[in-house]
Amino acid sequence: MTTVFGFRHPQVNLAVLGADMQTTIGNSQKGYYEKSLEGRKIWITDNGLYAFGHSGTYDPEMVKFTEDMKSGKIDLAAVIQKGGFEELRELNLKRLGRKKINPDSSSSFLLINRDGKTTNLYTCFPLGDVEPREWTQIGSGGDRIEKYMDALYVLGDARGYLPRKGLLSGENIIQAVAEGVRYAQTKDMYSSGIDMVVMTPEKTFDCFADLQDDFEARVKSVQDKVKQ
Repeated sequence: MTTVFGFRHPQVNLAVLGADMQTTIGNSQKGYYEKSLEGRKIWITDNGLYAFGHSGTYDPEMVKFTEDMKSGKIDLAAVIQKGGFEELRELNLKRLGRKKINPDSSSSFLLINRDGKTTNLYTCFPLGDVEPREWTQIGSGGDRIEKYMDALYVLGDARGYLPRKGLLSGENIIQAVAEGVRYAQTKDMYSSGIDMVVMTPEKTFDCFADLQDDFEARVKSVQDKVKQ
């Protein structure tokens, strides 16, 4: 199972990506797939201005693709400006095959960025569209994320401290992403691990190391780190 969850509320200038760490590896051309133990699905670009999470088959082609995104060989600023990710579209079209369509071989991304003034969140769809989002998800655990967010809004309405339009603090957004990924993991008993990247307009926080112990302590560690 894969879950990548992104959250950026318009009233809180903070963008968060969270993901589980169960990675599917294989070769889309030869048609075989196998699960590794654990692996990161979120990467930070070398310049620290972008982070992206991946859903789909992680094969040698995708390894190179993510390396090109990370290094800047693929221009993510241009991707956002155009609202189109032609390199991703071409890769996925090639993966569809020559005999029959294999949708399981396609890949998609969630992308966050910062520019010193603001943060943003985007969905990068398999056929190339790039659209801004307040919150979004990709992967097979996505239906659980939607249920979690629905429940969060219901609780907010009932208790009166979370307005219907969303969460109003960075701490709550961090907690929601962490809890959402954990809830999605209940769909698959073999899914484990949690990863997170948090961006403010001025700084990128790689929170992987903070999320490897007790879950409640993990979330608190990330919240305290970002507040600093």
